[in-house]
Amino acid sequence: MTIRDFLKSSICLPLLAVGATAFAPVWGDVPSKQPAQVHDVKDSSTKIAVASSDLQDQSKSNEDTIDVSRVSEAFGHLIVTNLENPGFHFNIDAIIKGMKDAVAGLPSPMTEDQYEKAITSIQEKIFSEMASRNMSEANAFLDKNRREAGIVVVEEGKLQYRVTQPGQGKEVPQDGTPLITYTGRYLDGTVFGSSQESGAPVTLPLDRTIPGFRKGLVGMKEGEKRTLYIHPDLAYGMSGHLPPNSLLVFEIEVIEANREVATSDDAKTPDASATEAIR
Repeated sequence: MTIRDFLKSSICLPLLAVGATAFAPVWGDVPSKQPAQVHDVKDSSTKIAVASSDLQDQSKSNEDTIDVSRVSEAFGHLIVTNLENPGFHFNIDAIIKGMKDAVAGLPSPMTEDQYEKAITSIQEKIFSEMASRNMSEANAFLDKNRREAGIVVVEEGKLQYRVTQPGQGKEVPQDGTPLITYTGRYLDGTVFGSSQESGAPVTLPLDRTIPGFRKGLVGMKEGEKRTLYIHPDLAYGMSGHLPPNSLLVFEIEVIEANREVATSDDAKTPDASATEAIR
């Protein structure tokens, strides 16, 4: 987002919204239930003068009741809330100085183009450091986790699972479309996706999911619950919408091993928002 876009989206538009609210008494709808009245010129002039005086009094009353200091302070909160997080914390004191300098007509220490390049450079550096750190944590976790009781290694150093509830029904086929519930988490336990977002179990074509998810579901029986541990190489790696090189942990239950089309109101094919984290 450029500085100009930020100003439009985070500053100018709220100001317009505040302005529209403040002048609502002036721009309000004209009552339609009252029949039109015909007055002589003198009477109309008198009423117009009275209406004008009422509006001026109302505007003055609004100004008297608005605490500009509180509005200004709230506006400052709005600016900070709408700041994009590029991976580092802005120097708030420097931001305030920049605003004061701008009001005083002093030049900016950087051009808009220089600002954009600086932000991009910082973001790329932080992205690279995060990717490296996440990869190291993923490798270390899987190496330790494979020694834990009950862990099944599907692919060495890449994919593991633990059965938390055995199943008794049919098995999920290689290219099946199972009906499942799932919750996806990062290593720290933060949830990034869940079938609960769709309000029901979801039917999911395995050939449209990330490799680790697909390989981890194949062979699961109806009624079975598994926890999958997926290395970044079988998940999103450096691409996708999640933090780079994130190890993904999925808690999954298979309701039906292979369902091509949902046949009841209790289950439905997921929309994009419900399965974005595993596609």
